[in-house]
Amino acid sequence: MPLFWPALLPRNLLVLAIRHDTSTKANDGKGAYDDKAVLLWVDKHGQKHCTTYDTCTGPGSKMLDEGYGEAIGGDDKKDLGRLPAGSYTYHMRHSTGRMIGGFFKRGPFDNEGTHEILGAPDKAKWQAEYDIDHDGDFDEKVRGKDGQEILWHMGREDDPRSAGCQTMAPDDWRRFLHDLDLDEYQSINYTLVQEDSAKGNVVYSPPKDEPVLV
Repeated sequence: MPLFWPALLPRNLLVLAIRHDTSTKANDGKGAYDDKAVLLWVDKHGQKHCTTYDTCTGPGSKMLDEGYGEAIGGDDKKDLGRLPAGSYTYHMRHSTGRMIGGFFKRGPFDNEGTHEILGAPDKAKWQAEYDIDHDGDFDEKVRGKDGQEILWHMGREDDPRSAGCQTMAPDDWRRFLHDLDLDEYQSINYTLVQEDSAKGNVVYSPPKDEPVLV
């Protein structure tokens, strides 16, 4: 952790999430808050903080039943996607913001009391990785469009309500927003890493196998 502090200018926030690979079918297809997000931040007095939150960084399979997903696999069936491990910039958005705000109000998100999400910058074109055989895992190494549609938003108590977004239960989400203390369009730097349970707690290195792009 001390290696990160020199890079933290006041309110230059760094979010790190460690993904535990969980099937989209877990918890009756709702997904689970079994990933860990860490926020490194500096308050207005210059004090350094490291706070943690239980989070979900992948989709739940039941979202397919509600019409979410993209037809990536070539069979006209919708497939669930998730954000690949990597580094991203997210901007704070309110529900009355750009077009994503309209989607937010129509979507599955339960943000009563906050009305805030984190979204991709305008004109971002991120990739997502997809589960094209619907077995609940992302072992096909298939990537496609619309990664920029993957948001940060509040889920429900035992239900992330995620079609691929980064979500937290209400209490953690409100605490996360309080610690972020962002105005609309201010940004955070976000790094997502994939847990390698076979190696234990080791330094992360990207996988060597190249994904198939579709």
